[in-house]
Amino acid sequence: MIDDIIRRDGLTEGLVDVLCVQETCKTVRLVHAKGRRVLVHARRPQRVLYFYCLDRDFGLMNVRIQSWFVNAAGTRSLQPFFPMV
Repeated sequence: MIDDIIRRDGLTEGLVDVLCVQETCKTVRLVHAKGRRVLVHARRPQRVLYFYCLDRDFGLMNVRIQSWFVNAAGTRSLQPFFPMV
């Protein structure tokens, strides 16, 4: 799909496309059990943005950004992907 856009538009570098998809992620939720609160594992939907960029030296790259930031450290989750050259 991204390769088709690159060919169709004749792109050589820069932002190619941004895709927004719904994915299911692992998270925890707070529940009441036996008179106390506990955290249990859960799966929840989240929106993820994929930014596809074309670099003259490195080729096609993407960055995955979760719009609902969930991880153990409480920080934003950013997963860049760079192809092996």
